Amino acid sequence: MSRKALMPCTGMSPNGFVSRVVVAELSEEEGIPSICPPATAAGKEKFLELLKRVEVLAVAGCDYNCPARILREKAGKEPSETVFVSDVSEETGVDADSLYELTEANRELVKEVKRRVKELL
Repeated sequence: MSRKALMPCTGMSPNGFVSRVVVAELSEEEGIPSICPPATAAGKEKFLELLKRVEVLAVAGCDYNCPARILREKAGKEPSETVFVSDVSEETGVDADSLYELTEANRELVKEVKRRVKELL
């Protein structure tokens, strides 16, 4: 497997929002496929087939790590890597502060999470 895909958090929290922005931006900027967690959890064939051909880098909002749980349950595999927005927030001292706006804090966190994800691609 040489191709990678990204799977975001879809939680309704500021960290989940940051995760989704990171994955959307990287998907658009770098041409990296993104995996929809709810559709995967619901068994959508398109995503289940893609998961057979790619390694998945998860961008989890918190330590519950829903992307990895969905991958395990629906595709029988683990993410190749996981970046936790909550860890990046703690390490940088920048807290996501909105679940629907790219505030200054959210933009700063998006930038750092993207940097870390790109290092793993």
